[in-house]
Amino acid sequence: MKAFFTQNVLLKVVSIVLAVILWMFVVGEERAEVGLSIPIELINLPPNLVITSEVERAINVRVNGPRRLLRRLQTQPLHRTIDLSGVREGNVFFEIVPDSLLLPQGVEVVSISPDAIGIGFERLSEKELQIFASTEGKTEEGFAVDSVTVKPEKVRIQGPTSALKKTNAVWTKAIRVDGKRESFKVDVSLDLRNPHLKVLTKVPIVAEVRISEKSITKRYEGLPIRALNAEGQYSIKPDHATVTVTGFPSVFEKTASEEALAVRVDLKGLTPGRYLRQVTVTLPEGMDLTEVYPSVIEVFIMGGEPEQQGE
Repeated sequence: MKAFFTQNVLLKVVSIVLAVILWMFVVGEERAEVGLSIPIELINLPPNLVITSEVERAINVRVNGPRRLLRRLQTQPLHRTIDLSGVREGNVFFEIVPDSLLLPQGVEVVSISPDAIGIGFERLSEKELQIFASTEGKTEEGFAVDSVTVKPEKVRIQGPTSALKKTNAVWTKAIRVDGKRESFKVDVSLDLRNPHLKVLTKVPIVAEVRISEKSITKRYEGLPIRALNAEGQYSIKPDHATVTVTGFPSVFEKTASEEALAVRVDLKGLTPGRYLRQVTVTLPEGMDLTEVYPSVIEVFIMGGEPEQQGE
C-alpha cells in the first residue's frame, strides 16, 4: 500500500488533475435544447403484404444536452428504423421509445412526437383485368375516331385484395388525337390511379387508333345561275344562288373551286312570258346537295336572240 503512494507520484498527480479538469469541463459545459426531425425507415416488409395506410415520414424529437454534442448531432444523418418482419394483415402500432433513437451519451430525450407509428397492412392478390382505351383531343375537321383496340386485351394486376375486388377493368392514360387524320399505333401506359396497384404483365401495351373521314357540310354563296337551252332574250331573278353541300374532306380537297358546282335553270321550250322555274345543281362525284336557295326563280322570256338580263 505504501508503494502505491510513493511510486510515480508525479504521474498520478497529473492524471488526477486532468480527470478533475475533464469532469469540470463536461459538467460545467453549457446545455441547450433543440428539435430534430428524424426520418422513419421501414425494412423487411413481408412479400405477401402491402402498406395501405399513410405512414409518418419522420418523427419530431426534442433533446437536451451539451451544445457541443447537439451541434454535432444536427449534422449527422439520423434515422429511426422500423423492422416489419413478422407483421400480419391489419393495423399495427410501433412504439417509439428514447432508447431506440441511439443518441450519444449525455443527450437526453425531452419529447417524441408522435410516440407511436401506426401502419396498415393488407394482403396482396392478383387479378386479370380488361384494358379499355381513353382518347383525348380533337381530330382534324372532317375526321373522327372510329375505334381503338388495345393489345394485349387483358393485363394481370397485383394489389390489395380489397382494391382488386372493386376493380373490374383498367384504362389507358389518355391517347392524344389532336389534329390527326390518319390511323396510328402508339405504346400506352395504364392509368392506375390507386398507387397500391402494380402491373405484372411485362409485355408492351399497344393501342391502335382507327381514324376515318366523316361527312362535313360546306356553304357556297353567290354562285351564278346559268341558263340552259335559251331560245331568245331572257331575264332571271335572282341570278345568284346559295348552295349547301355535304361530302368527305378528300372530295372537297380535289374540287376546291366553286366552279365545280354548276347551278342552272332550264329554259327549253319556253315562249315569251313569265315563268317560275326550278333551279338545279350539278355536283362533283362524292358530294350531296343539302340545300339550294332560292330553289325556284322567276324567268322572263322576251324573244329575239338569247341575251341574259339578270339583276
